[in-house]
Amino acid sequence: MAAVLIGIISAGGVILATHTRSFVVYCGPIAAPLVYQLMQGGGRVQDVLAGMVILYVAVLLIAVSRLESTFFEGLKLRLRMDALSKIDALTDLANRRGFDECMDDVWQNAVRSSQPVGLILIDIDLFKEYNDRYGHPKGDEALIRVAQLIRDVASRGTDLCARIGGEEFAVVMAATDLDGSVRIARDITAAIHGATLEQGGSPQSKLTLSLSVSSCIPTQQDASHAFLESTDRALYEAKHNGRDRVEVADPA
Repeated sequence: MAAVLIGIISAGGVILATHTRSFVVYCGPIAAPLVYQLMQGGGRVQDVLAGMVILYVAVLLIAVSRLESTFFEGLKLRLRMDALSKIDALTDLANRRGFDECMDDVWQNAVRSSQPVGLILIDIDLFKEYNDRYGHPKGDEALIRVAQLIRDVASRGTDLCARIGGEEFAVVMAATDLDGSVRIARDITAAIHGATLEQGGSPQSKLTLSLSVSSCIPTQQDASHAFLESTDRALYEAKHNGRDRVEVADPA
């Protein structure tokens, strides 16, 4: 009987290897009566067996505790690495992967709730010339500064700011109509104007942004990539029409 109960305890250790408390609750009602009965036997053999059961359960408990700790530390590390894989190392905004995943999630939620999705694409004007004039370290500083300004403006908990290319950024806004999206885009433009980041050779003598804005209430028949493409075309129009401006995408 003792051997059978020890086997049951061992099976519980395998099944509950990542949950110490559950293992204690599981094996306590089994081990305690067994040890008690053995010690009541009064013989030396029974006492030795009782001691061995106590020692075995203690060792098994230590093993389960260590396995639990190792499992959850590994899980935390995997979650941390997954989060870092979606962050742009330079600006600390979401990277392209983070943007794509967020865009898909926001789009699907908007389809289910019939809420609008707002999108802003942002490109730093004449950034190649900026790097050529001031060097890449200064270019990196400018990227960091622009990212901070974008994040300061699009600061709601439902907004996602991302760096999706070399000098291209995006803001995804859940439950935001076109008027709200345009307002945020204009606030970003005002913020970059207020920062007065010098750029010799620029028509304005300072760093400027071109932005495109779009918003829609998606349906099951709509695709997020088409929405993104139309917004990207509007960004091209903003660059083509003189830069340092906000262009609203064609709703079609």
